[in-house]
Amino acid sequence: MWTAKIKGKTAILRYGTKNWGYTHIKRGGTHGRKFNHELTRAAQKQWKRALNGPKYTKGTKRIYRSHYAVGKKKEKRTMCVIYSTNKKIGMITAYWGRGHISASKC
Repeated sequence: MWTAKIKGKTAILRYGTKNWGYTHIKRGGTHGRKFNHELTRAAQKQWKRALNGPKYTKGTKRIYRSHYAVGKKKEKRTMCVIYSTNKKIGMITAYWGRGHISASKC
């Protein structure tokens, strides 16, 4: 579906299920929040940017984030990307967080 070279390795977004991957993001995550789960090119650029940024590890998940200012008012947003250490899964989800938050708060 979507791949990107990240720090010499390949990050991947697989089709997945309702719990992870493209399908999960398209349906708006677990809670159906389509407004902050985007599949646009702009969002994909932020995924790549986040995956190259700081990370926070929690169990079998790696959580990445990138800060972004959007719009005329430069609204502060954070793209949070949750990535599995299981090579069969890859990206679990990606969503916009409100404000500039750390990866551990995603």
